[in-house]
Amino acid sequence: MMGVHLIGRDAANHLAGPVYDYFARRRSKQYLASLRQVDLPVHLGCGYRHLDGWVNLDMIRNPSVDVVWNLRRGLPFEDGSCAFIFSEHIVEHVAKPDAMALCSELLRVLKPGGVVRLSTPDAGRYLQAYVHNRDFLRHPAFQRLAKTPMDRINMMMRQDGQHLWV
Repeated sequence: MMGVHLIGRDAANHLAGPVYDYFARRRSKQYLASLRQVDLPVHLGCGYRHLDGWVNLDMIRNPSVDVVWNLRRGLPFEDGSCAFIFSEHIVEHVAKPDAMALCSELLRVLKPGGVVRLSTPDAGRYLQAYVHNRDFLRHPAFQRLAKTPMDRINMMMRQDGQHLWV
């Protein structure tokens, strides 16, 4: 911690990041090698939400992630090896061409009769609320204050530049 205080967080991450990446790649490779690649339940983009009994995959390295992986590289599973694939609020963060490639990968690794569930923000709900129920757009459960109902829609659509498309 003292080093971070002296040189700053960005510099510390720049210096330590490659080491952490190396160990995350090694741990992920070992985890994948230990999997029985049949009927896998896979949680893509798990973040800090670990699902017990599932292969939790994300590009960030944290204790909740079983496999540190960038989805632009495809999926690290054998053809037809996944019984269930679940992803919540990920595809809107991926460029559209990469999202289309990801969908092809999902089909490749999904076993016949398998299930894919992709969840995205409900843009229709926000747009309907703008027309019919603006109270929803002002609801106190939203963490950031919106000056107008359209500001709320813009926040959802853009999410500080993280949403690439909806």
